[in-house]
Amino acid sequence: MKSVRTALRVFEEVAARQPVGLSELSRRLDVPKASVQRALTTLADAGWLRHDVSAPGSWVVTARFSVLADASPEVIAARDAARPVLSSLREKLDGSPGFFVLDGDRMVLLAGPEETLLRTLVQLGKALSIGTLAEGIEQQRELSLLQAEDCDSGQGFLYARPLDIDATEAIPTTAVKTLQGDTSLTVYRGPGSSFRDFIINQGCDILHPDLRNSGGFLETKRIADFAEVFNLPMATHNTGSQLNTWATVHWAGSIRDYLCCETITGKGDWMDQVLALDRPYIKGGMIELSAKPGLGVDLNADVVKAHLATGESWWG
Repeated sequence: MKSVRTALRVFEEVAARQPVGLSELSRRLDVPKASVQRALTTLADAGWLRHDVSAPGSWVVTARFSVLADASPEVIAARDAARPVLSSLREKLDGSPGFFVLDGDRMVLLAGPEETLLRTLVQLGKALSIGTLAEGIEQQRELSLLQAEDCDSGQGFLYARPLDIDATEAIPTTAVKTLQGDTSLTVYRGPGSSFRDFIINQGCDILHPDLRNSGGFLETKRIADFAEVFNLPMATHNTGSQLNTWATVHWAGSIRDYLCCETITGKGDWMDQVLALDRPYIKGGMIELSAKPGLGVDLNADVVKAHLATGESWWG
């Protein structure tokens, strides 16, 4: 099942960003290149994706994609009914209205330009007095569109290009970037990076390691202890399982200045059943640490066995 989910995520990302290459897909999805490549090959063999002839090494969706849209008569009927209304509104309004439908926890644009969704979200934020932050700004065209819509702030590759470790002295200490002005640059040092020079040169405001990539419990605690000398707090990157979240929070209990732990669990699905617990393990955004030996928890063998990655075998 994990490989199926990966393939679907790859397909959605290609559809959203085509033409797009393997490295970018791997980076955006936070999935190893080998797994992304297997998904691309499978989707290509099935006729859903193909290489872009104008950009070697990049992928695009095939015409077969249109079959998915035509598979829902209700959606097509709703979209066709909305088009004349949108056309009439377009003549009366200074803008480009769109037609949206709710699909679970997502809002899908069925008719109208893509900019309509962006405009709607920004205007909704302003109406509710909520700041708007755009993620993943990579091109000047995207920045210009956001500025035209008066989006409050944003971040992405266009602003924060990867820096060599030797460039840390030039990093500003203030970590703010607004779209309407040129204050300073948001700096993000990813998990698994070398932290020493960033700490010494005050090149960041918060450290964000991932225990899986920064040396485990002991080495990451050394990083945290060193950062404390410079009054730098810690947060933790974590896209791992419930067990990894549990372990990360236990590690956090061993240091002095900790802010928060990222997690992809807490949604109530099987990912929240990996550990054998007698109650929900996240309450009000907090996790209660166990006083039992080790991590103080056992795996739920039945759940883990049912969701092993392709090629893995149960080791218990």
